[in-house]
Amino acid sequence: MPPVVRSILFSPITLAFGLVTLVGIGVVIGIFGQSSADQKKLQQKELAKQNEKAAIASAAKAMPQLQKSQPKIEDDPLKMLYIPLGEEMTVNLGRSTHFVMLEVTLGTRFGTKAEAMIKANAVSLRSDIMAMVSEYNFATASRPEFKDELAARIRDHVNGIMRTKAPIRILVDEVLLTRVIAN
Repeated sequence: MPPVVRSILFSPITLAFGLVTLVGIGVVIGIFGQSSADQKKLQQKELAKQNEKAAIASAAKAMPQLQKSQPKIEDDPLKMLYIPLGEEMTVNLGRSTHFVMLEVTLGTRFGTKAEAMIKANAVSLRSDIMAMVSEYNFATASRPEFKDELAARIRDHVNGIMRTKAPIRILVDEVLLTRVIAN
């Protein structure tokens, strides 16, 4: 090597420039290498999340689905079901020209089964109620407590009839006389 080239190559400025260049190249490679490694880590994390979601989804499909049971309304002991016995009835009072007009509604806590039994026997129940009312006279039907007495008597009568048809001690809990007019 000629001395001029040697002096240029080994001069302090050339050596400093070469050193700075090498350090710069190392920094650039380090930055790109670091970002490349970060991207690989992010890709691995995303892949792990996707695998976890897929595992959860497959486990959910494999697991039997539990059905939430909702209580039936007719099983609620506090729920009262009111069943009207048809239209208004007009009944002549015993051996007089007076009459009573009434509407009867039966209340039960036994749900749709009781409703079906009452509706199946509605005609005979109406007939029995009319026979009961016809036994009263106008003086008794005009009293304020007549409505309560008649409701209790109808309740006992209906429960007695239904007791023979089904093994239920009390089918009708309440009798509402929604309209009572004695004239």
